[in-house]
Amino acid sequence: MIRFLTFLVTAILAFSLAAQQGPTLRVNFADSAVSNDPARGQTAMEAQVLAAIYEGLVTYDAATLKPAPGAAQKWSFSADNLVLTFTLRPNLTFDDGTPLTAEDFVQSWLRLLNPAYAAPFASLLDPIEGVQAWREGHLTDPQKLGIQVVGTDQIVLKFHEPAPQMAIILAHYSFVPLAKSWRERTGDPDTFPPANGPYQVVSRDQKTWKLVKNPRYWDAPSVKVDSMEFTFRDDKEQVTKEFKDGQYAWLADGIDMTTTLNDRLVSATPLFGTSFFFFESDKKPWNDARVRQALIQLLPLKELRKNYLQPTSVLVPWFEGYPKVSSLETDKEKAMSLLAEAGFPDGKGLPAVTLVLPGGGDASYFADFFTKAWAEIGVEVNLTEVKGNYYDQLPNLDATIGYFSWIGDFLDPVTFLYLWKGGSSLNSFHFQSAEYDGLLVQSAKEAKAEDRLKDLAKAEEYLLQQGLLVPLSHTPGFSLIDLQQIGGWYANPLDLHPFKNLYFKTQPSVRNTVRFDLP
Repeated sequence: MIRFLTFLVTAILAFSLAAQQGPTLRVNFADSAVSNDPARGQTAMEAQVLAAIYEGLVTYDAATLKPAPGAAQKWSFSADNLVLTFTLRPNLTFDDGTPLTAEDFVQSWLRLLNPAYAAPFASLLDPIEGVQAWREGHLTDPQKLGIQVVGTDQIVLKFHEPAPQMAIILAHYSFVPLAKSWRERTGDPDTFPPANGPYQVVSRDQKTWKLVKNPRYWDAPSVKVDSMEFTFRDDKEQVTKEFKDGQYAWLADGIDMTTTLNDRLVSATPLFGTSFFFFESDKKPWNDARVRQALIQLLPLKELRKNYLQPTSVLVPWFEGYPKVSSLETDKEKAMSLLAEAGFPDGKGLPAVTLVLPGGGDASYFADFFTKAWAEIGVEVNLTEVKGNYYDQLPNLDATIGYFSWIGDFLDPVTFLYLWKGGSSLNSFHFQSAEYDGLLVQSAKEAKAEDRLKDLAKAEEYLLQQGLLVPLSHTPGFSLIDLQQIGGWYANPLDLHPFKNLYFKTQPSVRNTVRFDLP
């Protein structure tokens, strides 16, 4: 009875708000599933969508992407960066009226860290005392974890190594609080948790979500757009036409690239992201660095990257203060020497390469490319095209070489380097190296930022020189948005745009567009 009355009050509040709404802000995303469990999400699209309805201790500043106050009104590090204390805002609630407490955060994180749960981003909390042991099932006493509630409104995190990056890590959607009723639910597995962010979902199907402003959100008066509609469509020509007609405020995906619009409507941003091929290195002979290095050095690397807008030979996109690193280059003579050293003169005896790629697109092109590049040494290339969600299936696929595209979750090199860290939940490549992990550990101990970045650059160079990946391109981000009409939207390298900051500058109208049909 109490739960029904709580729902009824929430429904009345939402209906009342909808009755006095201004224009609805419509956004299109790719036709892809969104996890109803924030702890299970993996994609950049989910990072954007879920940020509308959930909020962690901290969130992202719309313009700078630095950590900004969220459910926590303040936080502070100890002088040695080994303790981080958050203080929650008073009277926080979920959108169903249930109080939101520090304990909700801690229990949500313990659920995420459950060894049986295998949450993809769980290892980002590994700097906290006991977390890795807990994730691996070696620790079961929560009192021995460096995650503790103090009083009713404080969360204290204790680290085994300095972790100045932890504040911005906790802005990630994996670490939002989930209501107890949902954490312990036994009902509809497709139900979304109660919201604690700026918006709540009032209806949804596979293609369309309708959202309204969450009246119980702590900063509701600052949320300027009363209602939003998210669509998930890949029919690019029609979606772009509807944008031209003023039916969409923003196209995050579904852009018809054969149509050129007025320059002020197009946002093209270099993102903190990279696409690359990777080698699985846990099986013979691919666990021999000389074999991997040789196959890479036999590739015409410039030709491989020539069709990309931002071709690259490195993993971490360069930013000010980050040292330059070197990577393998095409070198047939060196490649043949390495193969001979490894016991495969002229490639004799090398098994077939299994190339695992997302279905459709360029899969056949790349299979042909690798086949031609390695024809001289007689290496056969077998292509496996993965249908459905490629990244969900990737850890269990028997690949020699696979494809990966990664956009950093925060502006720091470790968001890339943790992909190869031993024991990391993000490590899909079955790689482990004490030497590599040691470089990451050493970087955390550096007192000076420039020394830390030098250690991280050494770690990146280790990956490249060991032949563990072939960088292809840094990731460009494209959006169609009329910034003369929409305010609070800023181009940034993570392509994250907090919805609570968006507002209409002017009423929606038909855009002034020009079309050029490509030959």
